[in-house]
Amino acid sequence: MLEFIQPHLSPEADPSFFERMTQRINASSLVQVNSLGLFSNEQFQEMKDGVDQKRKSYRCVVWVSRPLQAADLEPLKQISDLVVNQQTPIRVLHRRSQLNREKIIHCMSAQWMNPHFFILDLTTSSGTYVKEFVHSDRGRCNPSLGSILKCDADILQLDVMNLHL
Repeated sequence: MLEFIQPHLSPEADPSFFERMTQRINASSLVQVNSLGLFSNEQFQEMKDGVDQKRKSYRCVVWVSRPLQAADLEPLKQISDLVVNQQTPIRVLHRRSQLNREKIIHCMSAQWMNPHFFILDLTTSSGTYVKEFVHSDRGRCNPSLGSILKCDADILQLDVMNLHL
């Protein structure tokens, strides 16, 4: 969803606006869009309501400081509805207020690649700072993946796989 603040052109006044926007975006970026349209105020509010009940699934590539075997990652599958306390991440403190947030890691699984790299799939409550869950953000996220695996961990790639409404 995009919000236009003080637009110079009104999408309602130009019937081809969304078609032209779709063509421009798809021609000029790695992102592809389709079915652009207007949200009503009611639809916007409905999307914002209940954000705490929504979930997102992610896939990420993780680096760890100590060598791990595939068996070391098996316990991650057993973790269910892990409550994580996250302070506002350092990387967003300049634009967000300092708060403690309680988020949930609903489930995780890992695919071992080699002793220092694996693929992590996880489903979290909406609003979870996944990067900080992986590397702990200097202890500002507890527990973190690094603390669970008893090593330093960092995220190399992060993709949103699904939004569960």
